[in-house]
Amino acid sequence: MNYRVLLARRYLKPPKGNIFQLFITFLSIGGIMVGVATLITVTSIMNGLHNDIKNKIIGVNAHIIITQGVSMPDSARQEIVSIINEDKYLSDNVIGMTPFVFSKVMIKRRNLVDGVMLRGCEIESSHQVINIDSSIVEGSFLGAPQHQGVMPVVMGVMLAEAMELEVGDVFEIYSILTGTMTPIGPVPKVYKAEVVGLVDIGLYEYNSSWIFTTLPDAQKIMKLNAEVTGFQLAVKNVLDSRKISNRLQQKLGYQYVVQDWLGLNKNLFSALKLEKIVMMLVVFLIVVVAAFNIISTLIMIVMQKTREIGILRSIGVRKIDVVKIFIYQGTILGIIGTILGVGSGLLLCWILGKYKFPIDTDVYIISSLPIMIDYLDVLIISIASVLVSFMATLYPAFKASKLVPVEAIRYE
Repeated sequence: MNYRVLLARRYLKPPKGNIFQLFITFLSIGGIMVGVATLITVTSIMNGLHNDIKNKIIGVNAHIIITQGVSMPDSARQEIVSIINEDKYLSDNVIGMTPFVFSKVMIKRRNLVDGVMLRGCEIESSHQVINIDSSIVEGSFLGAPQHQGVMPVVMGVMLAEAMELEVGDVFEIYSILTGTMTPIGPVPKVYKAEVVGLVDIGLYEYNSSWIFTTLPDAQKIMKLNAEVTGFQLAVKNVLDSRKISNRLQQKLGYQYVVQDWLGLNKNLFSALKLEKIVMMLVVFLIVVVAAFNIISTLIMIVMQKTREIGILRSIGVRKIDVVKIFIYQGTILGIIGTILGVGSGLLLCWILGKYKFPIDTDVYIISSLPIMIDYLDVLIISIASVLVSFMATLYPAFKASKLVPVEAIRYE
């Protein structure tokens, strides 16, 4: 074994009776361990939250949306399909397509009124693109209504609670577009609708202000005839959505607008990314504080080992070798703390993932802490921790190397 490493390990053992140095040493290791474990846990929770929100958004929205102004003819579907089929990359990656209608309407039941987002879905093809069925908590997705002459509607659970609606209840939808003009202004047309299903998507925006109905009913409400708002596409790999949407934009031309799910929710995911970075920087301060403990430990050792350092220098050990001894010593502390921190962090993540500690859903959009361990993050945290520990050794190490041998052993 290299004598520098051997001496570094030996110097880590405090002299008998020196409890304070032992305490500082363990504090240095413990500080790094807590910092690394906390960083891994926090980043895993943030990754899990990011993934959970992504899955919920994708569950109710398509990977790619194609629009053309306010509306476009349903016949444009064949043009889009033919362009996709002519391009091998697009045909290999686009796995589903469905038209949709989207607008704002007003709903009313008794004396309760609210403005909501209305989306019309084509029942035959919507399941290829969106996955609302898995979020249905009661009833079914656009099943047949119990009453005659009403349109089926699926709504968010929070909206249903606010409107005092349950599955089977009938309410009214008001549309200004199909209304009549009178001397005192437009009078909206009233449509009867029945709640056939309640959906809990897990996001406040959708649960509190969205309703879904069939495509023909939505076209009737919006006076679109055979036109639609646009088309929704699903792709094989959601992470390739940006690349596929850019390719589609080039092929379709700029008379169409092609947007991927990430671009539609850019502000949300940018905020989540910024929050993750800020939290990592704040928690990383724990590791930095632990690094100061390493500096204190090494300075104490330098003061205690002045005679030994003088003897080493007098027998020909170079300054750079003395520097390496104390660098190795501090780095060993950092590596031990990092290994213990990685183990503790992964164990804590496993416990949080296995036992699913509940969270108040009235306050947060999630029911339990989502955990998603990214081993690249774990590697970066480990390297950063060891690097900080290494940097903390530089001042004490160079201070030790500057000891004059004669001065160090003058009184021995």
